[in-house]
Amino acid sequence: GEKIETFWAKKSASAKFQQIDLYRQDGSTFASPFLKSVKLPPKKYKQMEIEWNVMFSHASILGALLKAGYLAMFRMIGYSWVLNPAGDKVRRALVAFLNEKDKKPALEHFREFYRANSMIFNGVGETMKDTLEAGTMLFHYANGDRVTGEMFAITLIFSVNDRLTTVTLPSYEKDGHYFPSFALYQQFLEDRAMPHNVYRGRFLEGEFHIESSPMKLVFSAKPDEGESSQISPMRPER
Repeated sequence: GEKIETFWAKKSASAKFQQIDLYRQDGSTFASPFLKSVKLPPKKYKQMEIEWNVMFSHASILGALLKAGYLAMFRMIGYSWVLNPAGDKVRRALVAFLNEKDKKPALEHFREFYRANSMIFNGVGETMKDTLEAGTMLFHYANGDRVTGEMFAITLIFSVNDRLTTVTLPSYEKDGHYFPSFALYQQFLEDRAMPHNVYRGRFLEGEFHIESSPMKLVFSAKPDEGESSQISPMRPER
């Protein structure tokens, strides 16, 4: 059948491009992309196969998200983030990236953060506010729960073109545990199926408030190798 190219944009693009709604079987809308070069008659199309890839350049998108995450953490907890080993790790990568003129060498500075970004494509995103608006974050613990386990990462959430985009940064709770926590962080980026607990939390009135029960999240398989790659979605476990 005929393929129709679509793209994501802000609602203001509707002045020039036709926007369509894609529906689940229960009738609810799960996506509303814009048609790039054609217009369809306004009616319901039942026999339609949908296929999309979200592509990005690691050097630009990953760098932008790491910077956004770094600045969001600084906005919340100030120099205690800048001066802690996890924050300093991100800062050094950003500084090295910004000092590079060529794209490929710049990408090498993010090698330890490869696959740190993802997108939330479905139901869980409809009830989750972003970090800048509501202080919402995800806290990652391995080898136990939030009491007995090892916190190794924090995921920050940003709303970009009405979609939720995330970046996962290294973190730790226990004094002297930065290196084992960072090893778990790297293991998680390499294998998103790594067993661990994820807790929703908020930064509110100068403190982190973490829910007592973990979320049921399933992370997608790792993306393909290459300078550009499909963004890994996160989806709630059924």
